[in-house]
Amino acid sequence: LLYTIKFEDMDNADLELLKLAPGRLNPKFSASVTEYNVLLSSAAVQCKVDCMASDSGASYQIKGNKGDDEKVIKLNEGLNEILIEVSAPDGTLKTYTIRVTKLAANLAELSNLTLNPGRLDRPYQKKISEYYATLGWAVNEVTIKPVKQDPKMTVDIDGNAPDKPIALPSMETTVKINVLSPDKSTTKVYTVHLMKEDAGYRPKPSPADLTCGVCSSLCQCPRTLIQCGHSFCSVCLSVTQRTDKSCPGCAANPPNEPPFDKVDSALRSKLLDLEVECFYCSTSTKQSELLTHAVECDSRIETCTQCCMDVKHSTIESDHKD
Repeated sequence: LLYTIKFEDMDNADLELLKLAPGRLNPKFSASVTEYNVLLSSAAVQCKVDCMASDSGASYQIKGNKGDDEKVIKLNEGLNEILIEVSAPDGTLKTYTIRVTKLAANLAELSNLTLNPGRLDRPYQKKISEYYATLGWAVNEVTIKPVKQDPKMTVDIDGNAPDKPIALPSMETTVKINVLSPDKSTTKVYTVHLMKEDAGYRPKPSPADLTCGVCSSLCQCPRTLIQCGHSFCSVCLSVTQRTDKSCPGCAANPPNEPPFDKVDSALRSKLLDLEVECFYCSTSTKQSELLTHAVECDSRIETCTQCCMDVKHSTIESDHKD
C-alpha cells in the first residue's frame, strides 16, 4: 500500500490581510504588492495595523513608532513609515511597507478643483492658484467644486458655501475660493475667472488685431501663446496644438515646460467693448452687455404656453394672448 504525503510550501511569507484604521491603502491590498501609501488628516493621532499571514505557521512583526498596543502606531506630522516583516516557517522573510503621510495642521491647499458645467483652462495643480474657464453664453450659473486635502480645512467661495451655485449675470465673473488651514493659521486664495463665449454676433468688418489667424473670424475666448504673443480662439488653438505645439501663425516653438499660453486680459477687454447688434431688435450694445440686453429684450423669442409656437415676447401679452 502506497501513500503520498503532500507538504505545504514552507517559504510562504505572504500576508492574507492588511488594513489600516483610519486610512485606505493605495494601491488596494494584494499579497504580491509590498509597498503602500496612506494619506491622513492632521487630526489623526495614531493608526492601527490589522494584518494576518497566509500561512498559519508564519509569524509577523510590526515596526514603527508604536504606542501601548503592539498594532498601534503613533503618528508624527509628515511621513511615517510602518514595516510589517513576515517570516515563513522555513525562515524566508518578506517586508510590507506602509508610508503614512499625516497632513500638516497649517496646510491650506486643495487636492482638486472642478466646475459644472464647464472645465478649467488647465488641470488643477497645487502650485497654480489662478484659473480661467470658458462657458457658453447662455449659461446662467455654475457650481465650483473645491476638494479639500484635509477634512478639517474650511472652504468658502466669496463667503458662501462651496456647494452654492454661482450666478453669472455678465460676460465675465471672477470668484475667490478661500481655504483656511485646520489650525486657522494659514489662508490660501484661489481665483477663478468665469468667461462666457460671445453669442456669435460679429462686428463688420472684424478688426484685424482681434481676428484669429486660424479661422479668420473674431477671436472667441482668445488665448495668447507665451513664445510669440500671437492670439487665437481657444478652440482653434486647442485643435491645432493636438499635433503641433508651435504657433499656427509664425511657427515659433513653445517653451520647454507649461504654461504654453495665457489669457490676454487687454485683448479680452477689447473684445468685450466691441459694439454688436442684438439679433432680436438690432439694437447696438457692447458685447459685455449683450447677455443682459438679450434676456430683457422685448423682441426676444419665447415659446407660447398656449399654442407652443415661438413668438416675440412683446406679442405674448397682446395680440398672441388668445
